[in-house]
Amino acid sequence: MAEVELGDQPSMHAEVDYGETRFEITNAIEDLTGWSGTAADGTQVALRLERVECIDNMSSEKFGARAVLAAAGKEYEGCGRFRPNRP
Repeated sequence: MAEVELGDQPSMHAEVDYGETRFEITNAIEDLTGWSGTAADGTQVALRLERVECIDNMSSEKFGARAVLAAAGKEYEGCGRFRPNRP
């Protein structure tokens, strides 16, 4: 699971290994393919998004993006969605 909070100083929260490993990234950096940054423990974390239909293997639910989270030498693939813009 990964979530990016937008704003003046974007941040990213990611959980892997069924929530056993967590990463908090302050000042996440946006580029053309997603977000990246360094967690407090020095781990480099990158979230790459591709705006293509993605179907979850377990639930068969359709999502608007394919996501790959890279952290601690591993890659985690899944589906994602973009939240609507908030006022």
